[in-house]
Amino acid sequence: MRDRRGWHRRCSPHQLTEVWPAHLGSFRPGDLLDVELGLYLLQDVTPTRTAADVWPLLGGYPYSEVFGDVRTDEQRLRILRARHYLWDMRRRHAWSKALADYLKVPQHLRGYDLDGPGSVPRRRETSRAAHRFEVFEELLSTPPRFATRSIPFAGKGEYTFRVQDRTQSVVFDEDLLTDTLPRAHALDAPPAGRGDPSTSPGKSSRKPPTRWTPSSRRCRRAHTTTGPGGSDG
Repeated sequence: MRDRRGWHRRCSPHQLTEVWPAHLGSFRPGDLLDVELGLYLLQDVTPTRTAADVWPLLGGYPYSEVFGDVRTDEQRLRILRARHYLWDMRRRHAWSKALADYLKVPQHLRGYDLDGPGSVPRRRETSRAAHRFEVFEELLSTPPRFATRSIPFAGKGEYTFRVQDRTQSVVFDEDLLTDTLPRAHALDAPPAGRGDPSTSPGKSSRKPPTRWTPSSRRCRRAHTTTGPGGSDG
């Protein structure tokens, strides 16, 4: 699985959290960074469009290609990466709501000056979370990172787990334990065969599966209920 939210931590959001206004309610520094990533994408691939025009890029609609704004594979790839991170904002209502909340954030905390949804965003330098734009560029120019987590290994003792509506248990004793940890998957390794389609070495010798029909089932029942002499035994 690719990570979608972990990049917020690379923007030093605590510098925003410690001075974050209480009146903004559920709109948090992470939401501000999401909106600004969308505005950064807009300025990168369609710099003449307004802030309200971000959601079609995230929703996959080809309006930008029809209007001639997006013409290269590199632009399409950057849009695709942004869609991974901003999937929740692909609808007009969701983007408009987030943008309206963004405009309520004090200007000194925002990375963009914006007169309204119908205006073109203007980038500005900030003293808090100042390297956010470097992170935005990395997100759009490199594949999303994998989402990883540490998994604890079982020790000696009894462990329970759910199987449908019942609780089962298993006991590990000393004989089952090992000091050798399993080898982790190389997530960044290229796929086997470099992603080329696999080929069969030859035709399979396996017979095709038998296709049963109502008539064949009737014949089978007649055969099993008829004795050697041709009549019911």
